Amino acid sequence: MRLAERFGDEALSSLALAGRAELHLVQGDVSWPRSKLGRAAATYERLQHPVGLAEVWRLEARARRGATSAGAATRLGRAAELARGQGSAHTLAEIERDLSAALEAIGDVAGARAARERAVALYAAGAAPAAAEIAALIK
Repeated sequence: MRLAERFGDEALSSLALAGRAELHLVQGDVSWPRSKLGRAAATYERLQHPVGLAEVWRLEARARRGATSAGAATRLGRAAELARGQGSAHTLAEIERDLSAALEAIGDVAGARAARERAVALYAAGAAPAAAEIAALIK
């Protein structure tokens, strides 16, 4: 992050910040991502970088899923629309995967299954191992 900031590359700084936020989330820490992802989102909006913005929205939803799964599902739905419009299959697959978990948490079993099926189809196009892992979650 420091190197990207030193070179003045705001998109790269936001990418690094999002990556660091995802690492915190994997480790179970939601407070750091909640406090920092807004900065990355604002930068991506200003730079008109929709794929980066969709990825940040995915991470924001993941950070807030414990607090409100309905809010996370709404945020992920918006992120999916944005990623779908940009043709970013990998980002969209990750969003659909996370959306399935948020929908399942609020009791929308059919919606969760549909999101998982979309994720599998997207991953199958280029990421067969990830597709198999998600396919195993479909009940």
